Amino acid sequence: MIKTMKNTILKFQFLIFMCTFSMSMLIVCCDGMKTELDINSIAFPPKLCVTAILDGGSGTFSIVITEGRALADYKNPRLPEKEIIRNGEIRLYEDDKPILSEVGVFNLGDIYDDPNATYSYRPQRGHRFEAAGIVTHPGKTYRLEVEVNGYKTVTSTSVMPTLSAVSATINTSVIVKKEMIKEYNSLSGWSMSSYSSNNYYWPISLQWGERPAGRNYYALEMFKDEMVMDNDDWITNRENCEILVGDLSKLQDNPEVVAFEGQEIDIDVSSKNYDLYQFPILLMSDMGFTNDNSSLTLYKTLIHFRDDGYNPPPYIKSITLRVRHITEATFKYYRSLLMQSLGMDFFTEPVNIIGNIENGYGGFMVYSAVDIQLLDFSTLIFHGNDSLL
Repeated sequence: MIKTMKNTILKFQFLIFMCTFSMSMLIVCCDGMKTELDINSIAFPPKLCVTAILDGGSGTFSIVITEGRALADYKNPRLPEKEIIRNGEIRLYEDDKPILSEVGVFNLGDIYDDPNATYSYRPQRGHRFEAAGIVTHPGKTYRLEVEVNGYKTVTSTSVMPTLSAVSATINTSVIVKKEMIKEYNSLSGWSMSSYSSNNYYWPISLQWGERPAGRNYYALEMFKDEMVMDNDDWITNRENCEILVGDLSKLQDNPEVVAFEGQEIDIDVSSKNYDLYQFPILLMSDMGFTNDNSSLTLYKTLIHFRDDGYNPPPYIKSITLRVRHITEATFKYYRSLLMQSLGMDFFTEPVNIIGNIENGYGGFMVYSAVDIQLLDFSTLIFHGNDSLL
């Protein structure tokens, strides 16, 4: 069975940033201009902060519930509470028909694996719940309700996108060499990646069929399944492989490209200085597609083969490309989080988080998805390239 990290929230690197200030007035100064904000005037009771995902590809539902507070609550120094215990209920509907209900005691505060742990340890934040085996249908409307004692009930509604026919193939008979790789990191932005010996790649052709009308949004991610030892037992572990793309002309509204275009990320293919750009997860829309050209070329780092009789190499089982059709709300939510993370200082304009949770904070992400197996090492036999590997 595939070992996955429980209660993960999309791997879209959805980051929830919280600023706390121990002052009653926030004063921002820049070039002689001053803006004064009276913290007490914007005080309000705590609200629920929800990050939830309904994955139409795997039929899983994941949610994290925490407490969000007004800036005024932090005018005096304080530590986060270890426990915020409340009775609550999570409800999920499909076209107003209930399909999931979870009732219980929720801990919205910090949860430590070690009950004697102090704040020097990194806790797990908030109440987490995950359910599997949920049957979903593209085009249906899904409504999430979270009711917790002491807070306003939060709701969110989203329509699951219909994923058009999509196909992908990897050409292992072609090996291309790329020298200049620009790598995106969620903490540091774009940087030059140092590949000294493994700068050979296989091309991947990704094709979309007829797409729904209007702009459509996608998230691409690549995985490697390999055998690992866990407690004296061999299990299958799934790891992210990164997405590599050379043509930025089709990524004109990619959040990372837009956010860091000041770092010489040039969408003009004729003048770009890098052979490939690397993303942990690639978010894009089809605004760069035409009716007769709905394709994108990706690249996979070549896998070296051992010369001791193993072909394919031991431990690696398969390479899979996942294509998610996400909603516009999910795309904007991620983009606003990224923009806020770049502008969190005293000299930039604030960025509003564009969530879709009513009476609270956060986002409810609903998407359809398909997994495309690019390489199956249990059956695949390579010919003719051994001298190049």
